[in-house]
Amino acid sequence: MTDGPRVLPSAGWFQDPHPQPQFRWWDGHAWTDYVVRPSDAPAAVSAAAGQAHAAPGRPGDRKWLGRWGGLIIIAGCLGIWLWMFGTSLALHAINSHASDSGEHLSSLPSMLMITGSCAVAAAFLYTMAYRLQPFDRLRPSFLVLAAVVGGGAATLVAGPVNGVVSILTGSASVRTSSAALATAGLVEEFLKIALVIALAWRLPVKNARTGLFVGGAVGFGFSAFENMDYLQLANDLGQPHGTSLLQVIVTVVIREFTGPFLHPLFTALLASALFAASRNGRFRVTIGVVGAYLGVAAAHGLYDSAGTITALITPNRVASGALAFLLCVLVMLATGFVWLHVARRARASAFARAAAGGTQVGDPGTLTSAA
Repeated sequence: MTDGPRVLPSAGWFQDPHPQPQFRWWDGHAWTDYVVRPSDAPAAVSAAAGQAHAAPGRPGDRKWLGRWGGLIIIAGCLGIWLWMFGTSLALHAINSHASDSGEHLSSLPSMLMITGSCAVAAAFLYTMAYRLQPFDRLRPSFLVLAAVVGGGAATLVAGPVNGVVSILTGSASVRTSSAALATAGLVEEFLKIALVIALAWRLPVKNARTGLFVGGAVGFGFSAFENMDYLQLANDLGQPHGTSLLQVIVTVVIREFTGPFLHPLFTALLASALFAASRNGRFRVTIGVVGAYLGVAAAHGLYDSAGTITALITPNRVASGALAFLLCVLVMLATGFVWLHVARRARASAFARAAAGGTQVGDPGTLTSAA
């Protein structure tokens, strides 16, 4: 029998299980590369290490749903879909008066709408909140607020603005015009970063790392609300042909798969540049911030306009579609690699500052890298 799961200790300095006597910084759920020599460490370090209620690195349920909570959320949402479809099929099978006119949804059930739109966003928001550190000075509730208020407000404004652009460019179709698609990056990234600034104006810590968190939260919120519009549109377009269910499922798969690589990363990168440029707690619009805005807006517009661009290259619809798919994948991969590079640097910088000053270990020069 086991004595139950152990709770992991909070972030701090602990004696390093290493042949050389030293202390290593534990970030709350994993060891980092930052170490300090005993001769350079003040008494506060040894005292903090002695207060640990569990040895670092042991398995435990640190908080909430644990490290894999994001996957649990996605699995729960998938379970809701399977349950609703399973019960629907069962009821249809035992109902002798059921119609055999084919699959048709007169209205998309709210549970399918919410879980289909927000599953991935909720999972990533949970993971982001789980990885917050004390020195970030961010609360999980703030990330939820940023997603709901920031993402929701930006979506409400972006829709009409994109509609105006479509009208001004002579679009007579229910679909967004090519001009609106090309300028969507400029419009939507501006609105999202404006909401980031409004929500984060009084945050105590403004650096590249906190910018990634706040920008990512607003981006995930925007993505979730936008997904609802796409699901409803898929349902409406499929009704005349009896393919509502199929179109909704395809839309969910595509939107949830691509979602984490688009709005959240675009806004996270722009917010990271904005936060990194801040001085004395005040936001500044620098050349770097403007460059980041133009860069993410260009990537955003390129993704949205992929079909239009490839149609100009070749009139063949199959070839054009294949090229558009390849272009979209390249945009997502490029954005993901840039985000990964920025996130690693921001994390290393934030942990270095926390290890050097946030835990009162003295001069940053006393730190050495274990790498």
